[in-house]
Amino acid sequence: MKSANVNCLFRKISDTETVCYGRFAAMHTRFDIMLWGALLQTVLGGIVENLFSVVKDVEKMANRFDPASDVSLLNQGDDRRVSTELLQLLAICEEGRLLTSGYFNIGAGDVKYDLSGVAKGYVLEQIRPLVCAYDSLNVLASAGNSSVLAVGHAPGRDCWPVSLTVGGHHAFELRNECLTTSGVTRGMNPHIINPLTGSLVERYGLVSVVTDNAVWGEILSTALFASSTTDREAILQRIPHRVAVFADSYI
Repeated sequence: MKSANVNCLFRKISDTETVCYGRFAAMHTRFDIMLWGALLQTVLGGIVENLFSVVKDVEKMANRFDPASDVSLLNQGDDRRVSTELLQLLAICEEGRLLTSGYFNIGAGDVKYDLSGVAKGYVLEQIRPLVCAYDSLNVLASAGNSSVLAVGHAPGRDCWPVSLTVGGHHAFELRNECLTTSGVTRGMNPHIINPLTGSLVERYGLVSVVTDNAVWGEILSTALFASSTTDREAILQRIPHRVAVFADSYI
């Protein structure tokens, strides 16, 4: 059944191939999804609907601002709805804290468990197996323009080209990879906490990382922005994932 919360536009690019542009709001941000392949329009639209359902399920689990979410109940001391999925995500976050020397810490704010820093990356990783189940499907999924998952390639290309124009122009060619960006640009209020000091990081700049896993992209982009130049090198040597780091010069 089509949801009123999901918008899709379609365009034929060949006799057998169709592009679908999907959009919906969830997790306090906007998701933009481009899919294309040798699939029927109804199938592509159904995939976007399924992805919306997946995102909403993660939101019910990880949204700290929803008093009825699993993580909110856990923050209130109620562990009756702690699912295996939530425990696994918390375990990844703890591993991230240890490997980043504490520069990533979901407990650095005003609650014990704040998954806002990894939720978008986590939902992109839940999307990945769903779209990879279709052999001819190529997907570019963006969560709030700061977390991007690329599967396959753009029409007529061997990659998904992605550009960031905030803080200067940066072009990326993603090949079954994730691009994650964290930071503060001029005109924004500082919002990233250095967990080691408990204070906001009072500088401008962006850190973008290309990884093979969107959750670790979230962990690393946040930690690398908060950390010192010396600590960044040590953090990167400990991470068990393929990572490429791009930092703005004015950080």
